[in-house]
Amino acid sequence: MIKILKIAFFISILLSLGIFIAHTDLHQIWISIGLMGWHFLWLLLLTFLAYAIGTIGWYYCLGEQKKCVPLGKLFVIRLVSESVSLFNPTSIIGGDFLKILLLKPTGANEKTIVSSVLISRGLMMLSQPFLFSIATIIIYFSTTDPHIKQILRTVMIAILGISLGIVVLIVFLMKMRRKIHIPKNPPFLSKLAEQLKLLIGHLQLAYEQDKKNLVLAFLHFSLHWFIGAMEFYLILYFLHSPISIVQSVFMDMGVIFFKSAGAFIPAQLGVEEYGNKVMLSMIGIASPAIWLSVSILRRARQLCWIAFGALCYLCVFRKFAQLQSAV
Repeated sequence: MIKILKIAFFISILLSLGIFIAHTDLHQIWISIGLMGWHFLWLLLLTFLAYAIGTIGWYYCLGEQKKCVPLGKLFVIRLVSESVSLFNPTSIIGGDFLKILLLKPTGANEKTIVSSVLISRGLMMLSQPFLFSIATIIIYFSTTDPHIKQILRTVMIAILGISLGIVVLIVFLMKMRRKIHIPKNPPFLSKLAEQLKLLIGHLQLAYEQDKKNLVLAFLHFSLHWFIGAMEFYLILYFLHSPISIVQSVFMDMGVIFFKSAGAFIPAQLGVEEYGNKVMLSMIGIASPAIWLSVSILRRARQLCWIAFGALCYLCVFRKFAQLQSAV
C-alpha cells in the first residue's frame, strides 16, 4: 500500500510539473532574462541565501538528531521538497511528505524527523505574519493616503486576529493533550486522533526542553523570509522603479498570502501574478509593463531552482537509493 502511495505521489509530481511548464511562456522568460542580463544572477544568489538560512532554521528543529544529517544534504532535501510544494496540487503537504521520505535513509529517528518537519512548517507559517505585521505597521505610519491607511488597518486587524487564534489553539491543545480521548471506532478516526495527540506531545516537548533551538529556528525562518523578500527590491531596482526594503517585505508577504489561498493550483499559476499586481498597486506602481516583467522574472527564478532541484534529486538521491538497494 505504501509503495502504491509513493508511486501515485511521484506520478502526480510529474503531471503537475508538466502542467506548470506547459502554462509557462518560456520564450518570454528567456527574453526577460536577456534584458536583465547578468543581474539575474543576483536573484539566484539571493534565493540561495534565503534557502540556506531556511535550512539552518529546520536544522535547529531536529534537536539532538542534527548530527545524523549533514547541513549540505539537508539543504538539498529542502530544496527538492520545496520545489515539489511549489507546483504539486498537494502543496506543502506533498513537499513535507517528501522531506520525511528523503530524511528517513539518513538514520535520524523517524519520530524526530516527522516532528522537525511539522514544527519547522509551523514556525515558518508563524514568522510570515510576524514580518508582515512589522512591515504593515511601518508603512501605515509613513503613508498619508487615507485609502491606503484604511486598507492597511484592515490588514493589521486580520493578521492580529489570525495570529492570536493560532496561538490560542496551540496553547489549548498543549494543555488538553492528556485529556484528548482516542475513540476505538472507526479505525481511521482512531489513528487520526492518536497522531494528533502524538504531534501535540512533540510540540510540547520541544517547547519545554528545547526553547533555545525553537527561538533560533524562528529567527532564522524570519530572516529567511526577509532575505527572500529582497527579490522584489532587486527586480524593481534593476527595472528603474526602486522601492524601500520595507515595501519589498510588505509586497512579498502579501503575495505569499495570495499564493496560500491558491495553494491547490500547480505553482499558483495566475494567483501569484494577480498577487504581484495587487501588491504593486498598493505601493503605487500601476505600470502593466513592470508588473509583467516582475512576474516573468520571478517565474524564471522558480524554473531555475526547480531544474536544479530535479538535477539534485536525480544525481544524489536516486544514486543513494540504488546504493541502498544493492547492499
